[in-house]
Amino acid sequence: MLTTYARLFFALCFILTLLALILFSPHPAQMSSDPLLWKPYLQQLSDTSVVVQWVTQTGANPEVHYSTNASFDTVASGDTRTADFGASLHRVELTGLRPSITYTYKIYLDGADLLPLETFSFKTGPSLGSDAPFTFTVFGDYGTNTDSQKALRDQLLLDSFDFIVTTGDNASPAGNYPEFGTNVFDIYRDLFPTVSLFPALGNHDTQTENGQPYLDIFDLPPNAWRTSDRERYYSFNYGNVHFAVLDSTVSLDETDSAATDDMFDWLRDDLGQTPQPWQIVVLHHPAYSTGLHGSSAQVQAKLVPIFEAYGVDLVFSGHDHLYQRTLPIREDLVTTTAAGGIVYIVSGGGSVLSYNCSPAAWLAFSLCGQDYGLYNRVKVDGDTITLEAVIADGSVVDTLTLTQTSSLPLTTVSITGPTQTTGSIPITLQASTQPVTTTPPITYTWSASDHVPQTLVSGLTSQVTFAWTQTGTQQVTVTALNAWGAVTDTMSVEVLPAKTVFVPVLLKPASD
Repeated sequence: MLTTYARLFFALCFILTLLALILFSPHPAQMSSDPLLWKPYLQQLSDTSVVVQWVTQTGANPEVHYSTNASFDTVASGDTRTADFGASLHRVELTGLRPSITYTYKIYLDGADLLPLETFSFKTGPSLGSDAPFTFTVFGDYGTNTDSQKALRDQLLLDSFDFIVTTGDNASPAGNYPEFGTNVFDIYRDLFPTVSLFPALGNHDTQTENGQPYLDIFDLPPNAWRTSDRERYYSFNYGNVHFAVLDSTVSLDETDSAATDDMFDWLRDDLGQTPQPWQIVVLHHPAYSTGLHGSSAQVQAKLVPIFEAYGVDLVFSGHDHLYQRTLPIREDLVTTTAAGGIVYIVSGGGSVLSYNCSPAAWLAFSLCGQDYGLYNRVKVDGDTITLEAVIADGSVVDTLTLTQTSSLPLTTVSITGPTQTTGSIPITLQASTQPVTTTPPITYTWSASDHVPQTLVSGLTSQVTFAWTQTGTQQVTVTALNAWGAVTDTMSVEVLPAKTVFVPVLLKPASD
């Protein structure tokens, strides 16, 4: 039989065990797995709005509680859809925000605060067209889940900027849903809730279902003309900069002249319509690179002429896992930005600068064959852009300053094309403006004998087709107008009579 002391000992052990179970057992809500898969990530940040998205295993009725202080007294509701990877993707758009203001927010689902111990914040952009300063970062080829990617992520967390632009290959090697989870959203879980992400589509992103995971996950401006192209390429404005983010994978393979609503036509209209003094293009495949993949012949042939015609200032790309900056280039020749030269940046070191490269006369700076990553920090301040290349230890290894000269007025417009034609046969004429650093949009008004005047909004060039039935000398006039004035040119076209073709008629001899 147990002694009294033994009974007391076992009773005490029982009581202590029971207390331990009570004190240290998980709360019922903690016993289930965490419903939050991806923390909130910001999309389409502007001066007056932002989209907040997050992903959970289950749940619905998403809300964002936000304010300019810690009261969280404004509530915005959104919608939930089942994403293609089986989880619940929640989207809430905040509108009516004030420019250049910091907002704090929390995310709710089915009335419950998903992260009661965490508060997030973001800052809206400056007023559209404002010269107020802002900073953004650029990197690409980053979603690989490597130590070098995480080291660069740690440096990004120490930096200060307003949003991120990527140059493609966001999740590698296949751009599928698990890779976006482990290689992107898990790694940047402390960054994406506070700064908006504007990605470009890369070739690795299209390896799964032609990029469907990318399109499913990101919420991007749906301003492409074709419904099937929506979010594959897009444009947005921030402060006094216009950004065009292009698809250099599937959309680039199309023939420019085969349609009137493809990416090339959209891009001409998009760049031609913007009044912003700075124009920046982002795409995956580089126009100029000496890395493993090298310069893209398709980008050079199909897109660079559009960049040059519409006054693009800066082009960012990736694909080659290195960093390169060109001297200003125009018509494949080194020139100056004052003469319309464009600076091309390959920023493909979001994970590691592993590719080797070779020298070229048109290169200003290269960093290749390294075991660390790099991102660009771009500061826009009115008429000045300062670009820096930052490596994982925070060192700045390259710097470029661009000063806006595109506020120059038009000085000349010149018409070129055939000066002679035959009646009813159409001819195409082109007007070109100078200097090449003039800011589009430019309004061209064409007038010609026996024709109704045509008004076209375009970039540095404009084309029009005329045909005349009346012979003689016909006058064609074009007036080019932008915000700083107008210039005019006139050209004479000699219309010759249509040639008369005599067709001999053979008469069959009468039979006897």
